Amino acid sequence: MLKAFFNKHPKIHPRRQFRAGVFARLTWWIRQEPRFMLIGAGKCGTTSLEKYITQHPAVEPTVVKELHYFDYMYDHGHDWYRSHFPLVLSKKISGDFTPSYLDHPEAPKRISQRYPHMKFILILRNPIDRAYSQYQHTKRNGDESLSFENAVKTEFERIAKNEDSYKKFSYLTRGLYDEQLSRWFSYFPRENFLVLEYSELENPSVLMDKIFAFLGLPLYKDIKFNKHNTGGEYEQIPFQTRDELTSFFHSHNLKLRDMVGIDYT
Repeated sequence: MLKAFFNKHPKIHPRRQFRAGVFARLTWWIRQEPRFMLIGAGKCGTTSLEKYITQHPAVEPTVVKELHYFDYMYDHGHDWYRSHFPLVLSKKISGDFTPSYLDHPEAPKRISQRYPHMKFILILRNPIDRAYSQYQHTKRNGDESLSFENAVKTEFERIAKNEDSYKKFSYLTRGLYDEQLSRWFSYFPRENFLVLEYSELENPSVLMDKIFAFLGLPLYKDIKFNKHNTGGEYEQIPFQTRDELTSFFHSHNLKLRDMVGIDYT
């Protein structure tokens, strides 16, 4: 379903058009390639992870956090992509932090063609809580008028309407982790992925040791662990809605448990 949707709407672009400066655009050919990618999932703490990772003295961030090249900006060309990275003279490494890569059907293939040995970091969250967090985010932005119950009941009808609707209202679809990871694992070996769980953010020092070891970087302890994009407090999901969504995700969560050992059943 998702692949057919993106084929129908091939040019889904974020509202912001990220542009590197003139000097960066002219020097794209002497700029680094990404050494790793943080590919998702959205509303699972990726902003905090990006802030923590880029505090390491051996890591330099890109011009902006989310480049979106391998999903929504692919028609911009590889020189545009490279222009957002540090110069090759830098002794630091850099990565691509774009959480929407995880659920985009074309991103794994595109990345594999350019970077077949890429390392990937992803962090997952109970798909019900992830969906509710995205719903609250969309509501705060003034883009959601339905209740959460009605939003998830009508999701598949809504996201099929147009490209902007998919980005805003794909609450459940983005939590089908088993389908997404199956696609990624068909292009890259399992050992190229570090799959984290949202609760690991509660012990960020241990979490960052795991990430730096995966990236082949020396351990670094002088990190300021401030939370980002917390979204504030909001009402709990009604019990009946949670029960219905637990049933909806059950078969997907069973497959996910078998794939990566994370259990949301």
